[in-house]
Amino acid sequence: MDHIQEFNSYIKNIKPEDKITVVYHGFCGDGVCSAIITVKSLERTLERKVDITIHEPNVGFSNTLFEKLKTEKINKVIFVDLAIYKSIDIIKKAEKLFDILVIDHHEYTNDLNSAKTTFIHSNFVNKNIPSNFYPASKLCYDLFSNLTNIEDLDWLSCLGLIADAGYKQWKEFLVKTMKRYGVKEKEDIFLTEFGKATANITSGESFSEHADDVFEIIYNANSHKQILNNKLLNECNKKVSDELKYWIDNRDKAERHKDLIIYVINPKYKIGSTLSTILSFQYFKNSTTIIIDTSTKVISDEGYDYVKVSARDQNINVKVNKLLEMATKSLKGAKAGGHMPAAGGIIKREDMEIFKKKLIKFYDELTSNKHQP
Repeated sequence: MDHIQEFNSYIKNIKPEDKITVVYHGFCGDGVCSAIITVKSLERTLERKVDITIHEPNVGFSNTLFEKLKTEKINKVIFVDLAIYKSIDIIKKAEKLFDILVIDHHEYTNDLNSAKTTFIHSNFVNKNIPSNFYPASKLCYDLFSNLTNIEDLDWLSCLGLIADAGYKQWKEFLVKTMKRYGVKEKEDIFLTEFGKATANITSGESFSEHADDVFEIIYNANSHKQILNNKLLNECNKKVSDELKYWIDNRDKAERHKDLIIYVINPKYKIGSTLSTILSFQYFKNSTTIIIDTSTKVISDEGYDYVKVSARDQNINVKVNKLLEMATKSLKGAKAGGHMPAAGGIIKREDMEIFKKKLIKFYDELTSNKHQP
């Protein structure tokens, strides 16, 4: 049985009495778009509602999440746009209670397929496109299109593509969809109505208190127009834009080591990921950019206080997913993952200085190895 058949089989074997949840990458445009495509597709295919949706930071399958699913008496768990590959112990424990489906496009370290887990990765569907350019929103759209008519969700897939910088690889699909909705093409995709709607979504998700509101707004929208005209999302966009401008204007305060940029920020809102992308594309084009967001508090199962890390290198002078994995490997409780040009992770707040030293050490190793004959 091939991977698409395995996916189809998982969906078709969901029974009316099953209790389903969709767990998605919270605070991510691709994450929420892929989650809504998944939820709506399930509703149409199964002719019933999904029981609950859960937004999670991209830090794996935690014990806290496991206990929540157990308390809710869930037996079908669908993970979307979450790199849970390193949480093997929890996954094995979870398989005793849940039938698991994982739909993802991050670079993976473990093939999770088993008797209880169906794992669908972008590489399994199309090997010709690097997985970081085949975001979960497009992957979910392609997979569920084989089961039910979701053509009206094409615009959501496009917003996810823009959010995760996969739009160039899917230009034909993007242009066709933009034309369908009367969206004018522009050289800068972010100046189009689709690009501005994507910015509204990512801005809204910078506010953890609005995570459920953002999901509902997008879920109830029939097109990108309602995202563009939503009062809450526009208010969030204004606040985020002002905050981004402040940290962009102060970028000279970042630490520099050769072409490695380490920028420690303490913003009012969750802008670390967006800021790292803007800086890497517009200001530190030939550099490896690391943002350490000290405002983001993530409390682990063990009670550790974490800060969030975002890494970008658009030219892939260094594979930032590898750099973060090397720099966090010996740090207790730290986690990292993602793609070659874009990755993220968490570290304990108390380990920040150690982490920065490790970044420099392993950056030097990776760049030195790259230039050896």
